Amino acid sequence: MSVSRVKPHLRWLVGSGDLLGHAVVERAVERAAGTADTAPLPVGPAQHVLVVHTGRSANLRWSADGRMRRERFRQGQALVNPAGWASRPRRQDDVELMLLGIEPAWLESYTTP
Repeated sequence: MSVSRVKPHLRWLVGSGDLLGHAVVERAVERAAGTADTAPLPVGPAQHVLVVHTGRSANLRWSADGRMRRERFRQGQALVNPAGWASRPRRQDDVELMLLGIEPAWLESYTTP
């Protein structure tokens, strides 16, 4: 099974490529609002994505369900984005993230009926 990049619009620092078969791990930099290298895709990645903040703390703003939300994202904090969910975070500073993308079909193969 070939696994694609989790968030191809981010500046990619290092990744696992196809080595894991059912998942991909990337370490990437997400640019501060207004300084992105390229625009994020309109649809989220095909994988479920665990996002771990590995750099210094940063303020984060995003919209979900039509409501603007704001939070301080600290080193070591994590969140999970389901497959297909396109997050549109706006950060005041560049942040370093570790992204773990897991193929939904692989994960579903381990669920019990």
